[in-house]
Amino acid sequence: MVLVISMVLDKALQETYEAFISRFSDSPERVFKKLSGQTGPLASPASRLLVAYGYGLVNELVFRNFEIIRVVRNILAHQAVTFSF
Repeated sequence: MVLVISMVLDKALQETYEAFISRFSDSPERVFKKLSGQTGPLASPASRLLVAYGYGLVNELVFRNFEIIRVVRNILAHQAVTFSF
């Protein structure tokens, strides 16, 4: 569930960036894709979040909550956990 929430929040952050970029570019999706590509400055969820906070695209409360979810997501994503149904 945390992984899904993390993906939804990351998508919301992407949309926030694209809305901001659209003020300066006719193709914000293309610009965001370049910025968040493999070697781009926004390549990782952590960097996307930190830059958004630094530029005032998200406030401190949002930043702190996203950061908690990001840390929990990383813990869960990098541990071997067995589930049974």
